[in-house]
Amino acid sequence: MSLRHLAFVRSFITLGFGEILARSMHVLAIILLGRALKPEMFGVFELALGILSYGLLVVQQGFDAIATREVARDPGCEIAWVRAMLQIRVLLALVMGSGFATWALVTGLDRPMSNLLLIYTGSLLVNAITPRWRFLALREPAAPAIASVMSQICFLGTVFFLVRSPNDLSKAGIGWVAGEFIGVVFLWCRWHPASLATRQAVPLRLLFRESFPVSVSLLLGQTLYNFDVLALAAMGKSHEIGLYLAAYRCATGFAPLLGHLQASILPEFSREHATPGALLQSASKLAGWAALAGIVIAALFTAGADSIVTLLFGPEYGPAAVYLRILVWVLPFQFPRAVLRQALYASNHQALDTRNVATGVFTNVALDLLLVRSWGALGCSWSTVCSEVVFLLTSWQALRRPRT
Repeated sequence: MSLRHLAFVRSFITLGFGEILARSMHVLAIILLGRALKPEMFGVFELALGILSYGLLVVQQGFDAIATREVARDPGCEIAWVRAMLQIRVLLALVMGSGFATWALVTGLDRPMSNLLLIYTGSLLVNAITPRWRFLALREPAAPAIASVMSQICFLGTVFFLVRSPNDLSKAGIGWVAGEFIGVVFLWCRWHPASLATRQAVPLRLLFRESFPVSVSLLLGQTLYNFDVLALAAMGKSHEIGLYLAAYRCATGFAPLLGHLQASILPEFSREHATPGALLQSASKLAGWAALAGIVIAALFTAGADSIVTLLFGPEYGPAAVYLRILVWVLPFQFPRAVLRQALYASNHQALDTRNVATGVFTNVALDLLLVRSWGALGCSWSTVCSEVVFLLTSWQALRRPRT
C-alpha cells in the first residue's frame, strides 16, 4: 500500500472513530431528550431542526466540496479560500438569520417553535464561520473529529443536567447551538492563522458557479429522504410513519460514517483528477469494497431485524422489522455511489451528479405516488431501494463516460 493510500486510511479511521463516538453521544442525548420533552415538544424540536437544515443549506450550499477540492490541489491558496468562504457565508447567515428572527417575532415568541427558531439563528452564524473543511482538505482529520466529540459532549450534558420537562425545550436548543460553537472555537484554536490577509482572491462568481450543482444536489438529497413521510401523511397512512421512521433510522445508522468516507476520499480523488484513468480505477476499486461492506451489513440486519428494532425502540415497534428488512438493502447501493459521487466532484463534473440526484428523486417520488396509497410504508420501503439503485447506476455511467 502506498503512502498516499495510507494517508487516506489514517484520515478515514480518525474521522470515523470521532464520528462514531460523537454519534453515540448524540443518540443517547436524543433518547434522553425525547423522554423529557414528551412526544409533542420533542416533535417541535425535531421539526425546528428540519427547518434549520434548510436554512443551513442556504448558508453552506455546496461551498465545502469546492473549497476542499481546490485547497487539496493547491494548499498555497488556503488563506484565499478561507477568507472568501467567511465573507460570503457570514453574509448569507445574516440574511437567513434575519428571516428566522423576523418570522419568530411576527408569530410570537410565546410559541415554542418561534422561540426555538430564534435560538437556531446562532447555529446559522456558527456554521458560517467553521473552518472544518480546511482541515479535511489538508489531511488533518484529528481536529474535526475532536470538535465533533466536544460538540456532542456539550449537547448531551445540557440534556442530562438541564432538560427535565417539556418546559425546558429552549434549553435543549441552547445546548445544541452551544455545542456547535464550542466545536468551531476549538477548530480555530487548532489552526490559529497569523492573519487572513492575502493578495489572492477567489472570484465569487466562480465559487457560486462551481458550487451551484452541489447545492442543488444537497437540496434534492433532502427531498429524496423526506418525501416518503410526506407521501404517507398525504395519503392517509400517518399511522405508519412512526414504524417506518424507526426502521429507516436503523437502516441509515451508518450515514455519519458514510459522510466521513466521502470527506476523506475527496481530497485524494482531487489529486488524481489530471489522470482520469487512475481516478476511475481508484474509484471503481473503492466502490467495490464499499458495496461488499454494504452487502454484509444488509445481510446481518435482515437476519436480526426483529431483535434490532425491539432492542432499539421497544416491543411496540416490532412490526417495523418488515420495513427494515427491505430498507437495509439500500446500503449495498448507497455505499458505492457515495464513492462515485466524490470522483465526479474531483473531476469537476458536479453538474452530472446533480442530474443523477434528480433522477433518483424522480424515481422515489414517482414510485411513492404509485405505491403508497395501496402499500403504505411497504411501498415507501421499496421506492427508497429502487431510487438508490437508479442513483448508483447513473453515477457509474456518468463516471465511465469518456469526455473530451
